[in-house]
Amino acid sequence: MFKAGIAKAVITPPAGTDIGGFLDRENPSLGALDDIYVRALLLSDEKTTLGLVTADTLGFSPEIIHSLKEEAYNRLGLENILFSAIHTHSGPATMKLHGCGNQNPDFIDTFKTSILQILEEALENQVSAQMGWGKGHCEIGMNRRAAWGSSKEGKIDPEVGVLRIDDSQGTPLCTAVFYACHPVVVGPDIRKFTRDYPGFTVDTMEATLGGQALFYNGAMGDINPISLGSYEEAKRLGILLAEEAIKVAKSIQTSPDITLKGEFYPVQLPIHPQITLNKEDAAGYKLNDKYQKAMEEWQAAVQDKGHITHLSGEITFFRLGELTLLGLPGEVFVETGLAVKEAFLPKPVFIAGYSSWNLGYIPTRKAVLEGGYEVTSAYRFYGQPGPFTQEAESVLLEAILAHKQ
Repeated sequence: MFKAGIAKAVITPPAGTDIGGFLDRENPSLGALDDIYVRALLLSDEKTTLGLVTADTLGFSPEIIHSLKEEAYNRLGLENILFSAIHTHSGPATMKLHGCGNQNPDFIDTFKTSILQILEEALENQVSAQMGWGKGHCEIGMNRRAAWGSSKEGKIDPEVGVLRIDDSQGTPLCTAVFYACHPVVVGPDIRKFTRDYPGFTVDTMEATLGGQALFYNGAMGDINPISLGSYEEAKRLGILLAEEAIKVAKSIQTSPDITLKGEFYPVQLPIHPQITLNKEDAAGYKLNDKYQKAMEEWQAAVQDKGHITHLSGEITFFRLGELTLLGLPGEVFVETGLAVKEAFLPKPVFIAGYSSWNLGYIPTRKAVLEGGYEVTSAYRFYGQPGPFTQEAESVLLEAILAHKQ
């Protein structure tokens, strides 16, 4: 018998807690524009239980993921959990980004406790269920590398993936939307917590469809919203995406005949063991106090790590009937996501980026050769000794396709 359970909790931190996501933002926060949540969906068949947790944050640290997995197993007997972040740049700091907000230990304790509580509630709330999926089209993203002049190509992924879970009477229990676009409409000048456009997407879906909604960001390392700068614009774009997701959800036929399987595979992605600044970086290093402080922090951190040639990540495959939910550990570029979807055809795959712990930007071979922020600078904020090599994307793709069904 296929069953599902849902739960969510508000975890909005108090004013005075740092916001994670932008070097140019002044911290701490001055309050919240909307509430910050953690949400859980638990799915079970006769053999397997899968847990899906989303958090309105930038990403997870390895320490938090390992702690949550251990506690979820010891307390609840849950082994297969996909932890994903929506990657809002206006959420509480739940991972280390040099110069971009500090983690608050009290909030981190609350964060982990809340996640374990909603997993327990979702387990207790399980009812007989049925499932279906569908796809739509929405263009609220643009290729920022093309806009910034880092690349001559400007691909996007306009696909809106929708997963619908109903109870046995056909009433929507949970609807998940998968879309590839950075939640950075609200910029660094606003010192308040917000889920950005995904918050308006899930709120609109819940108000229209009922039940609970989940948002998953896809392969969007090089995708920004088509417009930036205000909370009102985040609302407009979020509702546009919600309207398409709602239309798709209403067209989906659900079935109780669903079998489940969860698989986790480690992956080692190659990086350059580089720990020095070049002349161009050194110039900015002297001109910008916040950048200088972040780079000093980064250099001190990587010197303690020694000679590192690979970063360890985790790829997650959740098989929901013929549909695969693919959890990827970082900021994967849109070209990689499109290649994955092409390789899975005719079967569907929905990509959940920022799953498990966040490894940072994983650029394509072409992007590494072109350079640009995601290649030459961002790795330092993430605390990597050096950037990913040209081979990193192919290693990731090979690992994914080796376990494709």
